[in-house]
Amino acid sequence: IVAKLSRSTTRLSQMQDIAGCRILLPDTQSVDAARVRVEARTGGAYLVDDVDDYRVDGRPDTGYRALHLKLIRDGRFVELQLRTTLQHAWAEAVERAGERTGFALKSGEGPDEILSFFRLASDAFAHVENGNRVPPTTRAMLRKGLARVRAYMPAESGPVPTARLPELSFSTRSNNWCIIYNWRAGRFEY
Repeated sequence: IVAKLSRSTTRLSQMQDIAGCRILLPDTQSVDAARVRVEARTGGAYLVDDVDDYRVDGRPDTGYRALHLKLIRDGRFVELQLRTTLQHAWAEAVERAGERTGFALKSGEGPDEILSFFRLASDAFAHVENGNRVPPTTRAMLRKGLARVRAYMPAESGPVPTARLPELSFSTRSNNWCIIYNWRAGRFEY
């Protein structure tokens, strides 16, 4: 959130994704069904204010794919991200690559060869999700791009320890949590 605020002129009170949740679903049909269910239940506790559908073409700067529903609840914005498990795997790979390289890849910042590789990987995953084969030219470009991306990765310094989150962290009176995982240190921070 701090990084996002420093990159833009948006005020904290105007951010649409300061609160939210992500739902992982097995396929695009499940994402569509979940959207219908969420939109059918509006009017009481929340309203759907806006929809950003990045599933067909992906975001042009990064290739990110998901469906975002921007809800208003009690006068505040809440973002609901609906992703397939494959879209989530892609987003996690971008996040980890950004941590390892030091670039803000998920924000579209970094060397073009890394960003191009992940956009192409996103397109390949979309082919798979739509039941199509990834074209041979795309597979060849991914193999070449992967070698270039690896050149930006620092040598690994050994295994990252398995993260553990104490059960006590989930027992709060307000039932609100902020869980931050530090990929470099391999631990949760509060």
